[in-house]
Amino acid sequence: MAGGLKEALNLLRGLDLAARERILIQMAKTDPELVEVLRHQFITFEDFKYLTPLMLHELIKTATPERVGTALRLAPREIQNFVLQNVTAGMRTTLQEILQGPPLPVTQVQEAYQKLMDITEQMAKEGKIIIDPSGQEKMV
Repeated sequence: MAGGLKEALNLLRGLDLAARERILIQMAKTDPELVEVLRHQFITFEDFKYLTPLMLHELIKTATPERVGTALRLAPREIQNFVLQNVTAGMRTTLQEILQGPPLPVTQVQEAYQKLMDITEQMAKEGKIIIDPSGQEKMV
């Protein structure tokens, strides 16, 4: 990832959702392709560590355990462990079976990853989950 793109992502991540959306809408007027690239790289597996167990459960339920398990094959071991430690025993078993299952085509795993990130972003926009690396977002 180019240095400027990485910096833009870091800056956008530091903003609240409303401010970030305003900026992306303005940027889309002059460079819609850049905004699309930013949106597809904005949320990553690293952001999952900011989710509470309840938010993680809702995300997996919405995205389907099969898609999450498939996508998790691309995740660092640390994130895989985080997810597995923060879900119910039944969901953990399902995810582990998928993770340890037979090899899958790379394109299938990448598609599952992209769809999971799209769902994660949509749920964040809707306020169903909160990804806040700063830890300043208040829950009520």
